[in-house]
Amino acid sequence: NKRADRRLPLQADSECVLLLQQMTPQAKIGSVIGAIVLAIFIAAGVSVLLPSRDSPSTYPDRSEHGQLREDSFSKEAVQAGSGHVPGPTDFSRRDLLLPFAVTDIDTTAGEINPLGVVRFAKDQGEFGHSGIDVPLVQNAPIYAVADGDIVQVKSADDPWDGWGVFQLLEATEPGEGWAFVYEHILLAPGIEVGAQLQAGDLVGYKAAPGGFTAHFQLSALFNDYQYTRGMECWPDHLAPEQQAFREWWETHRNSERLAANWSSNQEEGVYPFRGLLDLSLYPDGPQLCYPPGTDVR
Repeated sequence: NKRADRRLPLQADSECVLLLQQMTPQAKIGSVIGAIVLAIFIAAGVSVLLPSRDSPSTYPDRSEHGQLREDSFSKEAVQAGSGHVPGPTDFSRRDLLLPFAVTDIDTTAGEINPLGVVRFAKDQGEFGHSGIDVPLVQNAPIYAVADGDIVQVKSADDPWDGWGVFQLLEATEPGEGWAFVYEHILLAPGIEVGAQLQAGDLVGYKAAPGGFTAHFQLSALFNDYQYTRGMECWPDHLAPEQQAFREWWETHRNSERLAANWSSNQEEGVYPFRGLLDLSLYPDGPQLCYPPGTDVR
């Protein structure tokens, strides 16, 4: 009946208590250990089934601290869980124009600052310098390397003079593509977001005062063209008839002036370029581009 049914749990509990009272101390200890082991196995099974928050398969581009990485310009974006690396990954064109005249290079006021080299704290160790700095005479004209629309114009991201212009060269997906960056320049009339440039059009003029350089960079853009990822050695993508800069460099890289400039250049109390002159480390001599994160300080 219903009254008897209500007494069944109490009766069962009483029987369990009686059974425990009749067990030996050794049996009681064994039962407790068995229960603990069972709980451990259950917890381990749950942890295997559940994905880790820091699992590489879940966050493929996160750093060891779980933070979104940054390059020299901006944040390295990640679409968590999708496995998608934002922005294009291959730039195969070999038709770019040289963005300046070789006759405007002035190594008495500055020096070539190569790609990939870690110079100071602002250059994250994983990336180093994201472009190539070229010393030009004041107000030297800067030209578009190819056809393309301007997708971003902003003040230079360091204490030095001028603006940075981001020109989209090749769109790959909505909000993504390859762009050329001209930085530390004074803007030519009409240079604004949305302006359409043809190869050779005037972008601006070298703005930084003597001792500083114009910055040129080829990188992937993503997230509505607001962020950059990676950096290409843009001289490798110049058209065959646009090799005057390479030819100039082949002479200059073996010069006493370059050796003196790289040996004496000091940033934050260290010498970021002096080690690049060591032929035992770099038997091919000075280069315009080094592997990302090259650090000889």
